[in-house]
Amino acid sequence: MKIEVPKNVKVGDIIVAKYEKSNLNYVSWEDYHHAALVSEINPLKIIEAVGGEKGDREGVKEVLFSESRNFGQSDSEIEKIVWLKPKFPKVIREKKIWWEFMPEISEIEARQKAVDYARQQIGEPYSIDPQIATKNQEKVWYCSLLIFKSYSRTVANMYLESKPLIETDDEDGEIDVDEITFRTCVAKIKNGPMVTPEDLVKSTKTIIYHEWKK
Repeated sequence: MKIEVPKNVKVGDIIVAKYEKSNLNYVSWEDYHHAALVSEINPLKIIEAVGGEKGDREGVKEVLFSESRNFGQSDSEIEKIVWLKPKFPKVIREKKIWWEFMPEISEIEARQKAVDYARQQIGEPYSIDPQIATKNQEKVWYCSLLIFKSYSRTVANMYLESKPLIETDDEDGEIDVDEITFRTCVAKIKNGPMVTPEDLVKSTKTIIYHEWKK
């Protein structure tokens, strides 16, 4: 089975797959089941966090897209793949610790910083235990958590979840880093301790630009 790859794919894009059947119980009620980050174009490579099978070591790894069993190259149960591009703030800033100035960066730099972060986790173990693999740690990973952290830890205001992180009186329901003031707003954490592949697809910070169906 040949997966159609869009011609305009870029480093830092996100790929999300839907399977006809999924053994990922924690997302069994959702439409999407696996996600990866595009790390190189020629040849096309991805970084993904996967559970191991016989002979496979579990964890974060970088592989050729053509050799990834998780995206249907050797899995007949693949149903659909969507390709996402990140939707950055108007002014893109590198995320720093809260008391440091956050310098402005380009979109290319932002994408590469996310990939560099993901690469730093290669070899780290895989887990979907909600008590261990929370968004507040960086020691164990599942597929969508790796992508979420790759952007949220490197680029300001890039929380890839299905709902806005902050409720404000802005028309779009969000607030950019450059717009933060002391004006009254209601800050409310909207999401739980885990982030799923479907969260990435429905995020206010991503856009679907290509879809492949079996």
